[in-house]
Amino acid sequence: EEFDGGELCFGAARGEKDEGDVTALRLTRGNVVLHSGRQLHSVSEVTRGERFVFITWTRDYEGFRSRTCPCCFLNGRKEGGSKGGGCICGSAWN
Repeated sequence: EEFDGGELCFGAARGEKDEGDVTALRLTRGNVVLHSGRQLHSVSEVTRGERFVFITWTRDYEGFRSRTCPCCFLNGRKEGGSKGGGCICGSAWN
């Protein structure tokens, strides 16, 4: 089914001081988009019809994400991550 609106919009990555320009993508049936979870994103309003999406997440259990609490990272805590001892979120974050 056709729809109007519903563009996928990307801004800067979380934690960047300059939010920069927003890029809007008009996707059609069958398109796939992969992006960093830090990439700020939204969808513009659908003004006609319906827009259906399939969303999935992946994560890195061995790299940076396994050692760093996202809350501590986003809030600039020096000793973020449950293994670093400074995480206020405890072991529940991962």
